[in-house]
Amino acid sequence: MNELKKVTLNKNYISIKSVRNDHPLNGDERTKKFYYNEIFDSSYMITDGDNIFAGRHLLFDFWNTGYEKRMKETREIMIEGLRETGARILYSHFHEFGIGGFTGLIMLQESHASVHTWPESHLMTFDIYMCGTCDPEISFRYYLQKFSPVKMSIHMVRRGVVEIDPLILSK
Repeated sequence: MNELKKVTLNKNYISIKSVRNDHPLNGDERTKKFYYNEIFDSSYMITDGDNIFAGRHLLFDFWNTGYEKRMKETREIMIEGLRETGARILYSHFHEFGIGGFTGLIMLQESHASVHTWPESHLMTFDIYMCGTCDPEISFRYYLQKFSPVKMSIHMVRRGVVEIDPLILSK
């Protein structure tokens, strides 16, 4: 895993090449060749050395944790795992369903984390989206240790990827 770094380029503004969707030739094959320089505020962007992007979004599923009906404990574990990243928690809201499953959302200054459970399937699904240098993988590893799933799957998506000239990163 590459270390994430905050991008500071040209006083937080970078020039990127973009295809204009609102150009009169939109839909025309010639549109693909039409580029313009856009001034882009990069003050909140990060880089992993290969890409510049707004944040990372982890989506993961845990099976057979024994926590599928344990809303209060899950909330506490999630908040502690988010604090491990340095994220600032704004508020949380959890709702229990009649069958014992629940859904929860934790709003962060850096974005959000959520959980939804299906006790009848022994399934907990999570997502953690964090902008800036907060690393959602820290929370994921914390949750993995605390929830101890028998089976899991995980996907990571870089959000707001900016295509720029690689030479800009070297300046």
